Amino acid sequence: MKITDIYVSGYGSLKDKKISFSDSVNIIEGVNESGKSTLMAFISFMLYGGSDDIERIRMTDGSCGGTMTLVSKKHGTMKIQRYATVNGKRYSDTAQLFLLPSMQEITPMTTIGEYVLGIGKQFFCETAFVSQRGASEYNPKNVNDSIQNILLSAAESYNTDKALKKLDETRKFFMLKRGRGGVIADLEDKKSELISKAEKNLDNIRLADSIRSDTEELRDTKNRYEELIADIYKEKKARFAKKIKDAESELNSQRLAFEQKKKELSQLCERCNEFSVENTKSRIRELDLKLKYDDAKIIDIENDILRNERISVTDNLTEYSPEVCEKLVSSIYERRKRSKSLKYAAYMTATLSVICLAFALISAIRSDIVFALFGTILTLASVCSCFFSLYAKKKSEGELSDILSKHNYPPTVSISDIRTDFAKKSAERKEEENRLKLISEKKELLRNIKARRAITSEELDSVISKTVGDAYDHKSTTAERAEEYIDAHFIKLENIKNEISVLSERIEKLTAFISSSDNSFDLLTDVDPKYSKYSDTELDTVSGKASAEINLISEKILEKEKKLSVLQTEISSPEEYQTLIKDVEITLDTRREQLNIVKLSEESVKYASENIRSAITPHLLAQGDRLFSAITNERYSGIGFTDDLSPSLANGETVKKRSELSHGTNEAMYLAFRSALLLTLCKNDLPPMMLDESFAHVDDPRTLECIKVLSESGIQSLIFTCNDREKRIMTESDHTFSHILI
Repeated sequence: MKITDIYVSGYGSLKDKKISFSDSVNIIEGVNESGKSTLMAFISFMLYGGSDDIERIRMTDGSCGGTMTLVSKKHGTMKIQRYATVNGKRYSDTAQLFLLPSMQEITPMTTIGEYVLGIGKQFFCETAFVSQRGASEYNPKNVNDSIQNILLSAAESYNTDKALKKLDETRKFFMLKRGRGGVIADLEDKKSELISKAEKNLDNIRLADSIRSDTEELRDTKNRYEELIADIYKEKKARFAKKIKDAESELNSQRLAFEQKKKELSQLCERCNEFSVENTKSRIRELDLKLKYDDAKIIDIENDILRNERISVTDNLTEYSPEVCEKLVSSIYERRKRSKSLKYAAYMTATLSVICLAFALISAIRSDIVFALFGTILTLASVCSCFFSLYAKKKSEGELSDILSKHNYPPTVSISDIRTDFAKKSAERKEEENRLKLISEKKELLRNIKARRAITSEELDSVISKTVGDAYDHKSTTAERAEEYIDAHFIKLENIKNEISVLSERIEKLTAFISSSDNSFDLLTDVDPKYSKYSDTELDTVSGKASAEINLISEKILEKEKKLSVLQTEISSPEEYQTLIKDVEITLDTRREQLNIVKLSEESVKYASENIRSAITPHLLAQGDRLFSAITNERYSGIGFTDDLSPSLANGETVKKRSELSHGTNEAMYLAFRSALLLTLCKNDLPPMMLDESFAHVDDPRTLECIKVLSESGIQSLIFTCNDREKRIMTESDHTFSHILI
């Protein structure tokens, strides 16, 4: 098939552009960004549509298209007309195919490209459509991979070995993953785990029912004990009612006695001014207790101070802060590091002196005076350097020893031991400071208590003096009689107050006892005769045992309820587990079907690969060998492959590996195999071959041979370039071509 002319109404940067092509070689020249790649994309668009190139269509305000005229051996002259629009992300186009010159429209069942060329878009792009290769692809390995793919699967981007490897990895993903069970094994384990959980869930449900039954039995037992305690309470309440009646009569008599004592107390208070005397004596007792308390406190504090002062004080502890520690550690570390370096330097200089001495001796033996003298000088310099290193090492070790002895550390002490010792001594210093501070605080407290005791002593003396004076003025002419009078009446007053206190307490108890009856007299007729033979103590014993049983049963019920609550959080409905197991089974069946599909795919790919290798690969290899031999002027007589399928070339009797070939040779070999693929698979009607900067890395002679081979093979070639190199080569060779400027 040959393209005769195209018309671009609008596509990317091209607008209203008409171009005609010759049947053989066409060199389309244009500077960068002039639209060469856009023209190549337009040809693909006219044949197969442009849904994958929406951005170029958007550049023409969302509408583009044009016409293309071509000649086919099978269909004759045809004209393609296609227009496309883009609305947002939505792409649509209308394509028409006409037979010329009758303009009869043809409606193919496939795409126009498949109808005209007999190949799909992917095959067209991997054979005849050689787009510009990116910078990352310009290395021999990528060329090697492309050639391997062409030979193994008749497609540049598809490798049957890699596909089989990927299918094998997928199969391992299902069956074996990183040496462990794959997805199917995981699903089977998950199914087994769910079945185990469902069985455990049923066991939990049965256990929960058993716990509920036991809890109900315990509640019934607890109710029976509570009824027993209620009956005993009724019996005791009835007995309590009888005691109330006896207490009421006693209360009346106690009240009469209480009133009599109150009158006697009132009379006594009037005679001896009881309140003044009582308050004074109470004040005296209070002050005396304060003095005794302060004396005891003073003794305790003095003993505490004495004990703390007896503890030995470590005056030789210096400041052991982290900064001092780190400074010491850094100093030790630097000197040890310096000693080690100087030691190595001494060893090296000693070795060097031995070598120089040997050199001098050999030179002397050979009567080479200059080299012998030079070796001797070097030997002396090395010896001096060695002694200097040893002296510096000894000095550094002395400084380190002084630092360690200053802090009472042995020479072999480790850094961690120093840090531990510093931390320990810092803690000791802090403990000593806290102890000294505590002693100071104790001494201050002692001074305050002694001052407070002096004030209390003065206050006690004042109260005693005032009391004696008041008693003397009030009752007698002598102090002794006043004191006797006060003491006698005070004793009598105390006895009466005690009696009143006892009566008041008894009255309060009787009153509380009566008020707590809560109308219990009505229960005397409701007493159960079966309890009448038991004493109150026996009833209390039975009630206490029943209460203990109730508490024990309540604890058991609480424990059962907690256990039931925990089980409730773990229990799910059996239907949920059935649903989960069913979902896992469905997923497992799906995975197994996918595994079967993978296995069938492996078999299909292996079968197709073997067919391609037996039916197509020999022809591709022979065609590629022939074309590459022509391109290189038979410099390389045959193309072979190593064990790892890397190409190798025969140059006479010499075989060169791919790694030994130049970049241009690799590129020429790649073009030869692309052309061989086109000639092998499209032998009846060859499509035009479009080359975008495909000769950039090939020298001029081989570029000319490549173009000639394409022309002689009957392929219409469209060579896109940004300079006049190809034009110059073709002009100098007097080869017919068509030159088109964009």
